[in-house]
Amino acid sequence: LEVSRAFGDVRLKPFGLIATPDVVSFKIGRETEFILLACDGLWRVFSGVQAVEWLRPKLCDMDRRRAALVAQLGSATAVAALTREAHASLLKEREAATEEGVLRELVRVAVQERNARDNVTAVLVRFAWPEAES
Repeated sequence: LEVSRAFGDVRLKPFGLIATPDVVSFKIGRETEFILLACDGLWRVFSGVQAVEWLRPKLCDMDRRRAALVAQLGSATAVAALTREAHASLLKEREAATEEGVLRELVRVAVQERNARDNVTAVLVRFAWPEAES
């Protein structure tokens, strides 16, 4: 049963319905790339491993594409050579090459391709660790 029902559905309390959350503590370190927080709608159609295997390459592709777009849009000469439509298209692509864009795609896959029947919400926390000193 959903957490919101656990808090408010008094009729089910005699049958063992509780509102006590599962809490997990863990340490993070340099090997931690990101943490994906999501509601049960996502976890019903993705296991933790599946979500990481889906996200990791998308984030790497996003980082590469974002760097290329920044280089391309950062050059006044390159931007001046673009048509208005091409420039608008690149700006739109830059907006999609974000963590938010990747999460929107993850949610879309969960709902439309994997048929999630519950609310699907996700938050991504990425870590940018400082370079290790030699």
